Amino acid sequence: MAVTLMIGYPRGARFDVEYYLGTHLALAGDAWKRFGMGAWRVTTAGASTEGDGEEGEAASPFAALVEIDWPSREALRRARAETPPEHARRLADDIANYTDAAPVVWVMEQRAGGA
Repeated sequence: MAVTLMIGYPRGARFDVEYYLGTHLALAGDAWKRFGMGAWRVTTAGASTEGDGEEGEAASPFAALVEIDWPSREALRRARAETPPEHARRLADDIANYTDAAPVVWVMEQRAGGA
């Protein structure tokens, strides 16, 4: 079953979306594409973050949310376990270049979709 790696960057933390899009995602792709890393999406909090969203709309707990699709949980496990140490180190060391907060990371199973 396909899965999505979810990475949330907490609201109130520094998050340089331009750096993330222009540099960090390329590093992730270099390290993970061969393991099956698929489509990715980066979304950032909109108006509701400031408290002026639609009535009943909660403020996002995240400044940014990253979704990375994988063909299976096993493919994601392999990427995490088998990424060469130098690539893993580069990814980890790069985090300080775009945020000052620890991300919240979880995995969701893909059940259905549409357009």
